[in-house]
Amino acid sequence: MKRRLKKECRRFLRKTGVLSVSKKSDYWRSFEFEQGDKKYKKGKRISYNKLTNKFHESTKKEINKKGLKKIKGIYVYKKGKTTLYVGEGKLSRRFKAHYKQSLGWIPESSSTKKKKRFRFWSLDKNKGAVRIYWKEIRDDRRRKVIEAMLEYVSKSKYKSHIGD
Repeated sequence: MKRRLKKECRRFLRKTGVLSVSKKSDYWRSFEFEQGDKKYKKGKRISYNKLTNKFHESTKKEINKKGLKKIKGIYVYKKGKTTLYVGEGKLSRRFKAHYKQSLGWIPESSSTKKKKRFRFWSLDKNKGAVRIYWKEIRDDRRRKVIEAMLEYVSKSKYKSHIGD
């Protein structure tokens, strides 16, 4: 049953173009981005505003150029051919959150699931030049279903990191 479901999900995603996450795809739009700051030292206290400003310095042009400020959709982080993460939501907000997480900043009030996500992004192997693929999908239910299917069939490093 599980194999058949995965096969059907793949077939649907391939047919709709979602599965072909690459620069050559007509479905996805993308840009390259420097994830994390290798100069940042773990354990060093840094304010939320400084993290936000650092993010804005490195990505404001891309977000404005691509018109991502208010867009909701699905997205995929890739480093080379490796899929790091599949997600959905308001794109600029999610990109900013992942960037802050890559600096090792973990709010004390975070749930266990969120702490795992923060730890994933703060690993040096997940930092550096990444390509972010994204697609606008306004309908919340449709966006969540497609993201769930893509995450289900992908072999993302995040999924293996959290033990899923």
